[in-house]
Amino acid sequence: MIGGMLIEEVMLVVWVTVFVICLVVEALSFNLTTIWFAIAALFAFLVALFGGSFFLQIIIFIGVTALCLIVTKPTVLKYFQRQPQIRTNVDALIGKKARVTIEINNTLNKGNVVVGGNVWMARAIDDRLIISENSIVVIEAVQGVKLLVGMADMSKEMQEEEKFL
Repeated sequence: MIGGMLIEEVMLVVWVTVFVICLVVEALSFNLTTIWFAIAALFAFLVALFGGSFFLQIIIFIGVTALCLIVTKPTVLKYFQRQPQIRTNVDALIGKKARVTIEINNTLNKGNVVVGGNVWMARAIDDRLIISENSIVVIEAVQGVKLLVGMADMSKEMQEEEKFL
């Protein structure tokens, strides 16, 4: 007996409490972090309700939690990760075209481009490449405050192949 209650009654209260707490946390966060524990607590509650031993309740709680995680998490993650990731800030520049305003020469450490009305320091993705003023380039990457660019008419794969020639 614990405080006038039988251990069986205490375990019923424990499992209901775990269930409610997990549901409240899940409702507040919606990160799918506690829903599996809530489901397992419900099963453990049912085992306790029908007189299952404390050890059996713990095994059911752990087993159902593991089963729920294994069976449902990959499916749920696929559902939530279906939307394409939207690039923001400077990452949104990758793949856009820009116009060279100052010749790009990595050896001389010079070069600028204009994209979206803004002037950016630029370097060629390939150090051997010198890109003349007024050329159109494609932004391949961002490195600090510099844009790494390649020629607009060359695909990234062709530029990669040229590095090995």
